[in-house]
Amino acid sequence: MSRVGRSFAAFAALLLPLGSLGAIVEESHATVVHTVISDDDGEASPTQSPAPTPTGPQATEPEATITSVGESTMDQGEDLHVDVSVSNPSSEPLDINSLSLSGHFSPIMSRTELARFMEGGGGALSPLFTDTSAQSIAPGGQRTLSMTVPAEQLQWSGSFDSWGPRGLQVEVLLGDGTWLADRSIAVVAPAPELMPMPAAVAMPVTHTAEELLEPSLSEDIASISTEPDGPASTPTPTATPTDSEESDAAESSRASTSVSEMSTPGVSLFVDPALAHGDDSLATSLSDFEGTADTEVFLTPIYDADTTALTHAGAEEMIQQAYSSSEALAEELEMSADTDVAFVSGKTDQNTMNALDEAGVEGVLLSDQTIPQTGFSYATASARTSIQAGDVQMPGLAVDSLVSSALAGQIGEGEESAELSALDSQQMVLGLSALTYRERPNDPRAMVLAIDRAGLTEFGGDPAAPSPSSSLTEEDISGTIEALMEASWVDPHTVSDLIALEPSVAEREALPEKEANPGEITEAQIDQLSQAQKNIGWYANVSEDPSLIADPTQATVQKAFATCLRGQNSVRQELIGSLENLSSQFSDSLNVQPSSTINVISEATELPLHVRNDLPLSAGVVIQINSHDNRLVPKQDVAVSLPAEGTSDVAVPVEARGSGNVQVEVRILDPAGNVIGPSQTVQIRVRADWENVGTLVIAVGLAGIFSFGIVRSLRRGRQHAPVDPKEFSQDQRATRRAAWRHGK
Repeated sequence: MSRVGRSFAAFAALLLPLGSLGAIVEESHATVVHTVISDDDGEASPTQSPAPTPTGPQATEPEATITSVGESTMDQGEDLHVDVSVSNPSSEPLDINSLSLSGHFSPIMSRTELARFMEGGGGALSPLFTDTSAQSIAPGGQRTLSMTVPAEQLQWSGSFDSWGPRGLQVEVLLGDGTWLADRSIAVVAPAPELMPMPAAVAMPVTHTAEELLEPSLSEDIASISTEPDGPASTPTPTATPTDSEESDAAESSRASTSVSEMSTPGVSLFVDPALAHGDDSLATSLSDFEGTADTEVFLTPIYDADTTALTHAGAEEMIQQAYSSSEALAEELEMSADTDVAFVSGKTDQNTMNALDEAGVEGVLLSDQTIPQTGFSYATASARTSIQAGDVQMPGLAVDSLVSSALAGQIGEGEESAELSALDSQQMVLGLSALTYRERPNDPRAMVLAIDRAGLTEFGGDPAAPSPSSSLTEEDISGTIEALMEASWVDPHTVSDLIALEPSVAEREALPEKEANPGEITEAQIDQLSQAQKNIGWYANVSEDPSLIADPTQATVQKAFATCLRGQNSVRQELIGSLENLSSQFSDSLNVQPSSTINVISEATELPLHVRNDLPLSAGVVIQINSHDNRLVPKQDVAVSLPAEGTSDVAVPVEARGSGNVQVEVRILDPAGNVIGPSQTVQIRVRADWENVGTLVIAVGLAGIFSFGIVRSLRRGRQHAPVDPKEFSQDQRATRRAAWRHGK
C-alpha cells in the first residue's frame, strides 16, 4: 500500500456507505469528467502492464499510488490531470468497483496545514471525479487509471487568492470491499506577475562513512616502494581500457554524478576537495557545474571536519588546520572555490562560531531549528540573519528545515515521520514555498534549502541513522529543485547572493554557549589520534621521504573528524584502530638484533652491532651506546642509513679502561635525539689490560735473562794480578820482533 494508503484505508472503510452515496452524486457530473484506462506508457489500451520489478521490500497487498498530477504547477484555467497506479501482487485477479478523486476547493492556507494533510490529517475535500465502472487487474499486474477534470469543474481560478497548493485524494474500492487511498498535491500558479522571492539550495558533496575507509591506512603504507630509487609498486594492468570503459569509469564516480545531477540554477555546492584528489571525472563535473548560471562552489574543511565537535573537544587549532589543508589541496587541484562560508550540520553554539571566525570564515549556514524565531509569528522569517556570538557577529543563513525535509523525501518527525514519493516530495516543496510567499506577498523573503550530507540524515530522518532513510534518487531531488527554481514566484540565487542581502529584522533565539550533537568525536578519541600520529611521525621523520608515511597518516586522522561519522562511531573507531596498529607495528620496525657476549681486548676498538629496519623505506638513524661502567666508555654516536626491510652491520667506537664484565644499552635515535626503537642490552667482556700486562711480562723476562747472562759471564771469567804498564809494553815489543823474524 502507498505512503498514506494505510492511514486512509481504515478511515475509508468506515465511510463506505458515504462513499457509495458520493459516487451516486458524482455520477451526475459524468458529462464533465473523464476516465481513461491505460497502460504505463500513457496510451489508451485495454491491456494491462505487468507489475514492475520491486527495488525495495516486495509488496504483498494491493496498492493505489498517485503517479502524476500533470505539470508540476498548473496555470489558472487549466484542466487537472491525475494518474493513479493500482497494483495487484496477488495470484488472483483484482476487481475494481469504483474510482474517485476529491480535493480542496480553496488553497491550503498554511505550511502546517499542508504538512498535516500529507501526514494523513483531515481536511474538507470536495468531490471532483468518480467512476463506478468495473475494472479487473490480472494476477501480478497493474493498471494506470488516468483522470481529467476540466477547469470549469474545478473553479480553481478567478482571483489572486486562488493560487497555491490544494490537496488531492484518490480512493479505489476493490471487489472485496477493501479501500485503497493515496494523497498528493496540485499547485496552482499565480495569474498576475509577482516579484519572486530569492531562493538557494545548499548541497554538501562529501564522503560517506564507507568511503572514508577506502583505501585503508595499511594499504597506503603497503603501497610504498621498497626500492629507494624505484617507482611505487603497482599491479600490472591486464588490459588497456577502451575509451568507452574509461568513460564508464568516470561516470561511476558517485561525487561526479552528484555534481552533474545538481547542475541547476540556484544550487551552491559545498565540496570536500579530498574527493577530487585523483578523480578527474569530478574535476570535469565541477568545471561544467561552474558554467551554469546562478551556481557556485565552496570548500568544506578537509574531509568535512566536524567543526562543532572539534570546538567542544578543545581542538580549535585543528579547525584552522582543516581549512588550511582544504585550501592547499584545492590550489594543488586548481579548484576555484573558497572557504569563507561554512555549512554547519546539526546543533551548534557560540563557541563554534568563535572558532570559525578565528579560522577565517565570514558566513555560516545552519538549521532554523538551531536559531528558531522568537515568539509567535504568522510568517516565516527571511533566511538572511545575523549570528551573534559574544563579540563576534557573523552573517548567517537559516536553512528551512521543513521544506528541506520534504526535498529529502520525508514529512514529520520521529516515529510519526512518513516517506514521500518523488512526486509528493516535488509537490510538497512547491506547495510549501508557495505558502511561504503567500504569508507576506508584499515581502518576498529569502529561502534556503539544504540536502543531507553523504551518509547523514539531518534533513529527512534521524541524524544518528547509518544511512539516509529516503528512497529518492539524486535525479528525483534534482528534478524537484529544477521545478522549484522554474516556479514563477521563485528567483534562483547563490548562497553568496543571499548573504549579501540585508539581514531580516525578525528576532531569532540566541545560540547557546555550548551544545553538543549526539555521536560527536570525543576529546579522548582526539588524544588517541594525536598520540598515534606523533608516534608514527617519529618514524616518518627518519625515512628518506617523510611525506610517504606522514601524508596517509594525516589523512586518516582528518577522516576521523568527518561530520558524517556522528552516526558511525564504529567507522571512527576503525580509523583510530588503524593508526594505533600502525604505531605499534612501527615501534618494533627499528631494532638492534640480540647478540652473544662481545670480547674487548684493546683500549680503542669498535663494537659490532646488527641493526634491523622493517620500514618500507630506508631510514637515517643514530646509534647510541649508554654505559654506566667506566671500564668501557663510548667515544661517539654513529649516524647510519639503514636500507628498507634489511639488516645492517654498524660499528660503534668505544674505549676500554679496565677489565671485567660490562653491560651496555644500545639505543636507536632519530636525528632530533628521540628514542624511536626498543633498546637492546649487550653483554661485553672487557680485557683491555691483557696487552699491557703481556708486554710488561715479556720485557721483565728479557731484562732478567740479559742480566742473568752478564752475571754468569762475569762469574766464569779468570782472575789476573795487576800488570805493570812498562813490563806490558816491553812484552808487546818482544812479541812483534819474534813475529818479524819468523816471517823473514
